[in-house]
Amino acid sequence: LVIAAVPNLLAAVVEDEPAVLSKDSDARRLLDWWLERPPVDGEDGAEERADVSEELGRAPLFETIQGDRAGALDALRRTKVYIASYVGMWIGPDDGEPPHSLDRAVLHVAEGASRPRQLELIKRLTGRSVSDVTRAAEQLQARRRVARGLVPKPTVHHFPGVAHVHDISALVGKDRKLRAALGPGEIGLIDASRSVALVFRDGVRVTSVALEVLPPIVVAVESTNISSRRKKLRSDSAIARRVQELADRLVRRLVDGGKAALLTATQKRKIASAMLAGVVLADHDSADDLPLFETTAGDWRSMAAVRGQHKRFGDVWSVFDLRCTDLPVHARRHVFRLSAEDGECLAEAKLSPVDATEELRLDAAVRRNRSRPRLESIGLSPQEEQGALSLEELSPNGALEMRGVVAPLIPGTPAVAGLRLSRGHVLLGEHEDPCDWPTRAVIDAPGVSPNRTWSGADKDNALFVSVCEGVRGASERALDRLVPLPSGVPAVQRIRKTSCDAAGVDVAVRGALWAAPTIGPPEVRVVDADGLRELRVDSAAADLPLRGTLYVDAPASSDAAEKIAVDAYRGMLHGMGRRLAKAWHPLVAAHVIHGLALGLIHTGELPADDNWPLGLPEPIGPETVGAWLSGAAGVVWVVTRVQVERVERAFVVRSGGPNSDHPWFVDDGSIAARTLRQHLGARARPWLPAPAPAPAPAPAPAPAPIPAPVPVPVPAPVPVPVPVPATVADRLGCLLREAGISATVFPVAGKRRRMVRRGTDYLQPPPAGVIVPIELAEKHPLVRAVAEALDAGDPRAEAALDLLAARVIGALRRVQDLPGGYELDALIGLLAARLDPP
Repeated sequence: LVIAAVPNLLAAVVEDEPAVLSKDSDARRLLDWWLERPPVDGEDGAEERADVSEELGRAPLFETIQGDRAGALDALRRTKVYIASYVGMWIGPDDGEPPHSLDRAVLHVAEGASRPRQLELIKRLTGRSVSDVTRAAEQLQARRRVARGLVPKPTVHHFPGVAHVHDISALVGKDRKLRAALGPGEIGLIDASRSVALVFRDGVRVTSVALEVLPPIVVAVESTNISSRRKKLRSDSAIARRVQELADRLVRRLVDGGKAALLTATQKRKIASAMLAGVVLADHDSADDLPLFETTAGDWRSMAAVRGQHKRFGDVWSVFDLRCTDLPVHARRHVFRLSAEDGECLAEAKLSPVDATEELRLDAAVRRNRSRPRLESIGLSPQEEQGALSLEELSPNGALEMRGVVAPLIPGTPAVAGLRLSRGHVLLGEHEDPCDWPTRAVIDAPGVSPNRTWSGADKDNALFVSVCEGVRGASERALDRLVPLPSGVPAVQRIRKTSCDAAGVDVAVRGALWAAPTIGPPEVRVVDADGLRELRVDSAAADLPLRGTLYVDAPASSDAAEKIAVDAYRGMLHGMGRRLAKAWHPLVAAHVIHGLALGLIHTGELPADDNWPLGLPEPIGPETVGAWLSGAAGVVWVVTRVQVERVERAFVVRSGGPNSDHPWFVDDGSIAARTLRQHLGARARPWLPAPAPAPAPAPAPAPAPIPAPVPVPVPAPVPVPVPVPATVADRLGCLLREAGISATVFPVAGKRRRMVRRGTDYLQPPPAGVIVPIELAEKHPLVRAVAEALDAGDPRAEAALDLLAARVIGALRRVQDLPGGYELDALIGLLAARLDPP
C-alpha cells in the first residue's frame, strides 16, 4: 500500500510546491528512491513508472535561465536537454526578430556541489543526455544588449593602422552559427604580421588574443567564449575558424564592392598569401583576375598571370626580398615578390617557384654585356699584328657564317693567344685558344649562341664548335704558307701536331723538312722563343741531311726541333725505301744508305729489293748493304765502273785469288756509291788486278853506245775536282762564305720582285759566328738566267755567278742595314778568292 501511494504523494508535491523536488529535501529523496528502486513482484511497475516519470518530466521542477520554471522535457531539443549556468536578466528578441532557440526553456543548472544531482535527475526524468549552452546564451544576450544600446558595441577604430572596417553583423547576415560564435563587434584589415582579437565584456575590453588568421585582421567582439587568460588561438580552434570565415567574407565584400584597388601594398600581399593558402576567395569567380601579386617592376599581377608564367617558361621566378627591384632580361618574364610560405603554396600547386636571386644577378650581367659598344671592325690591333707570324683572312663560307682574322703568333711573343668572338659586332668576350699552335683570332659569327650572361659563347653550341674548327684550320693554313714545299726533292714532310705526337714532343712545332740534294750536315732554320738558330751539332740531328724551317713554341733550351727532325727523317727514310723498291734512284739510295749507317732505319723495315747496281757479280739490296755497314762482311773490295767495263766479270771473279772471299762493291761514281764508300771507311779497299806475266827474255844484242839522257817533261799536277753544288742557291752560298759572309742561302719558290730577302728574327748587324739566313727568289729573272747558264755549261756562267754574288752582297747591305765597310770587305773577299792562285 505504501509503495502504491508514492506516485500520488509525489503528484501532490508537484501540485503544491514543485521546487521542493529539485532541492535537497525529503520529497527529493523520496523521488530518488522511487525512481531508483527495482519493481516489486506482482507490481505493474513498468507502465505506471513510465507514466509517473513523464508526468514528473512535464512538471515545472526546474528554474530556467529565462526566469520562469519548466519541466525537464520542456528543455528537450531533439535528443538533448538544454541546460545553462547563465545568470542575469534575459533579453528576448526584438519586434520582428525571429525567436532564437535559446528563447525557449533552458534549464538553469548552477555550478556547485548540487550540479551532479541535478543533472542526474534530469537524465532520469527524460532518459536523454544534456547539452550545456551557457556560452551560446551569454553570446546571445551580449549581442542583444549591444543591439538595445544597453552596452557600447565593441569597436576597432582605435587600433593602429586598421582599414576597411566592417560591422560583424553586416558580414554575418543570416548565418546564425557565425553570429552566435562571434557576437556583435567590428572587423578590419591591418598592416601587421598576424591577426588580433579584441575581447569585450559588457562593453569593456578585457583582453587581446593573437589569431592565426589570414589576411591579418583585427576583430572586436563582445564574447564570453574567449577566456581573458588566453594569449593566442591556433588556427584549428573553433573561434579561429569562425574568425577566418569572417575574414574571408570581409575580403569578398571588398572585392565585390570594387575596393580592391584601395588596398595597400601590404594588404594586397597578405590577401595574396591568404588566397594561396586557400583560406580566402576560394572558388571566387574573379579571384584569378585580382592584381594581388607584386613584381620587382613595381606593378601588380593576377593569379592568372602567375599561372601564365608557369605555362610559358615552366617555372615562376620569385624573390623573398620585398625591396628587390631587379628586372629580368626577357620582356615577358615577371619576378614576383613572395614570402617563403607563398613559395611553398605555389610548390604545392605545382607551379614550380624558383628563387630568382641568382638569375637576376646573371640577367644584370647580360644587360651590362649587351650595353657594351659595338665593334667597329673585326681585326687585329696593331700590337697584336706585331706578334703575328702570318695572317689568314676568313670570309663567310656556306653554312658557317663567320668572318675575321686568324694569326699564328711568333714564338715567345708577348701577345695573348686566344679567340675574341663577337655576334653581329656585339662582343662575346675572350675564349681559350682553340688551336694547337698559339694563335690570335678575331671572329664575328652572327649565328653563334651566347652563354647565360653574354660574356662568351655557349660552348656546347654546335656552331661554336664549328667556329673553333674553322679557326684551327685557318691557323694551320697560315702556318703552312710560312714554309712552301719545294719540288724535285727526294722526300718532304709537313710538320703538324701529328708529327709532334709521333716524336713524343709536348710543345707545338710547325714548319716543313725535306731531304737535302746532298748528303751532309743539316741546313734547317729553327725559330723559337729566343730567336733564330740552327739544329744543334751536339744532338742526334747533327748528321741528318735535311733542309727546311721549323717554328718551335719553346725556348732555345728545348730539344723539340731536334726530336722532330730525327723522327721526320726516319719517316722520310721509310717512304724513300718504298720508292727505291720501285725504281733505282741514286740520291734516294744515298739517303737510305745514310739512314742505315746512322741506325735510323733497319733492313727489316725496308722492302725486299735486290736491284741496287752496286754489287758484283750481281746487284745487291738493302740487306746486303746493311751487312756491309755493320762490319759483318769484313773487307769490301771496291771496283770502279771503268774496271768493270775493261775487265770481263768472269775474269774479275776468277782473278781475284784470295780476294774472291770478300764482297765486291761497284763504285759507279754516283752519290749513292760515294755515300756508301764514305760510311764503309777503311773497310772499303780498292781492288787492283794481278799484273800480267812477263815475256821470255830475248838474246842480248851487242851493246850500243848509251845516248845522253833526254829530259822528260814532268806534267803539271792535275787539280782534284771539287764537287760542284747542285743548285744556284748552294753555289751562291759557297761564294758568299768565300767572301767572308757566314750565310746560308735558301731557295724560295714563287715569283717575287725582290731577288733576296733576309730571314726572320735576325739580329742586326750579324755578330761573329752567326749564320745569316738569305732567301733567294728562284723565279727572279737574274737568278733564272744564271741557273740556265750553269745547266747549259756556258763558260760565262762562272763570271755570271760572281756578278750575282756581288749583287747579293749589295742587296744584303740594303735589306739588313749593314755599314758600308761591311759591304766593301765582302767584295774584296770575293775578289781575293778569285785572284789567289789555287
